[in-house]
Amino acid sequence: MTVIKLIFSAFLGIVCFLAPWFAIYPSFCHFFVGPIMGEDQMMKNFGIMLFGTPLIAIAGGVIGWRTGRKLLKKRNEKKLNEMLENE
Repeated sequence: MTVIKLIFSAFLGIVCFLAPWFAIYPSFCHFFVGPIMGEDQMMKNFGIMLFGTPLIAIAGGVIGWRTGRKLLKKRNEKKLNEMLENE
């Protein structure tokens, strides 16, 4: 069950990182590439999408996984302390 929770937290991290990325992507490309006048600008935009999206997704997944691990560890320690106090 813990693995499922960690996978879900990693997935949630990916979603939380990619949603803002897709929201700011057009402004980001316009700032770095400028207006699209031809195929060169379109290829630069594609390059930003091709390399930026997986990097953002990996970062979100790693941060989500680590956050989930930290939260589960705190929760398990709390449960263990409660069990020891009840004995």
